Amino acid sequence: MNAPAHTPAFDPGAPRAAIAIDAHVGQRLRLRRQLRNVSQEQLGDEVGVTFQQIQKYENGRNRISASRLYRLALVLDVPVDWFFDGLPGRPAGAEGAGAPLRLSLNTGILLRQHEAMNPVGQRAHQKIAATLAGVFPAEGSAA
Repeated sequence: MNAPAHTPAFDPGAPRAAIAIDAHVGQRLRLRRQLRNVSQEQLGDEVGVTFQQIQKYENGRNRISASRLYRLALVLDVPVDWFFDGLPGRPAGAEGAGAPLRLSLNTGILLRQHEAMNPVGQRAHQKIAATLAGVFPAEGSAA
């Protein structure tokens, strides 16, 4: 049998790896739910579980079945593999063109505000952000 094209950072067959993956998927679930400004109760109602079950998913205490993960992806408007972005050991290119999405709470708030604007407001918001980025560059950026 041929070796995989990539070397995983962990053994996917190991029990600890499964727990780490469950926790990662749960964190991504929480992030997306918060970015969409949906409560645990609302999300649970949409997918047919209690808010306590959503809490358990988000904390990585309970695993999410494939069919439930598919339903969550539909409700939260993301592809299923979005929940796995940022996992170590994924093959190159598995996350598309970008690095793993890591958003702060403030970034999530800005995204929600941006999505709530009409196209004219979104373009103005983008121009303002570009201007501010030039004036206040992030540490380590080449501005």
